[in-house]
Amino acid sequence: MYKYAEIYGGLVRDLKESNLGYTEFCSIFDPSSYWLDVTGVEDIDIGYVIKFTPELGTYFEAPEPKVVEETLETKRAKSLELLKARFAEAADKAWVDSSLGFRANANETAYRDVDGLILLLEGQDTKLIQFCDYDNLMQALTLDKLKVLQKEIAQNGTYLYQQKWDYRDTIEGAETMEELDTLSFSFKNMSFMPADDNGQNAVAEGPVHSVS
Repeated sequence: MYKYAEIYGGLVRDLKESNLGYTEFCSIFDPSSYWLDVTGVEDIDIGYVIKFTPELGTYFEAPEPKVVEETLETKRAKSLELLKARFAEAADKAWVDSSLGFRANANETAYRDVDGLILLLEGQDTKLIQFCDYDNLMQALTLDKLKVLQKEIAQNGTYLYQQKWDYRDTIEGAETMEELDTLSFSFKNMSFMPADDNGQNAVAEGPVHSVS
């Protein structure tokens, strides 16, 4: 099996393998094309540069990598992708300092789990159900307390999204690459205070957990 390289503009434009000898192989292509027998040459690929020196004869080199000049828009796009990744990480690791007196996971899975426990309690006579908190401690919760926790998890999710949109607005409003260079993304979760005498929960937005 022979290997042939089509040379155009000093570069390898195509590579083909064939059982045909050189003359017969070239006859099936346009006469203006130039093919070189490179059988046995391993370090060659499309785009390689053909070179010649008296010492080495004909040989091939990989092309120099193209340097893509970064622009404000390409850097903006990279910043948005980084924001997306940081937000996903923060949302997955989210937890709240609950007004119920313990820490609880606050990601999408946690919300679904709490929702499932609420459905269980609503459909049976059981007054309490065991809930595993963020620190792997079991908490005995009533239906009302589960609903409080569910609301807190939902509020925290909204809070995280608001931070994401604020960061996005900052990125999209940046007018220089230096502004984008100074950006870092740190997401805060919510801390809920116990209910007051009127049954209202005070909310403190604090650095319960952050991802930078």
